[in-house]
Amino acid sequence: MNITLRPEIQRRIETKVHSGEYESAEALVEQALQWYLSIEEDGGQTEEIKAAVREGLEQAERGEGVSLEQFDRHMRRKYGIPR
Repeated sequence: MNITLRPEIQRRIETKVHSGEYESAEALVEQALQWYLSIEEDGGQTEEIKAAVREGLEQAERGEGVSLEQFDRHMRRKYGIPR
C-alpha cells in the first residue's frame, strides 16, 4: 500500500525518526494507526473517560477535591500499602 501525506506531516514524521523516537516512518505510522483503530473499537470508552475528566475538573473548580496527601493516605489505608 502506498499513501501520500501532506508535506507538514511528512516533516513531523521525519523529525520523530531522526530523533530516534521511531526506527522508521513505517513504524511510526503503524503505531499511530494501531492507536487510532483501538480508540475506534473501544465502544465509546474514550468519551466516557473524557466525561469523567470534565466532571473531575468541574469538581476541583468548585473546591470539592481532596489534597494529594489526603488521597495518598486514603489509598494506602484502603489497599494496605505501607509508607
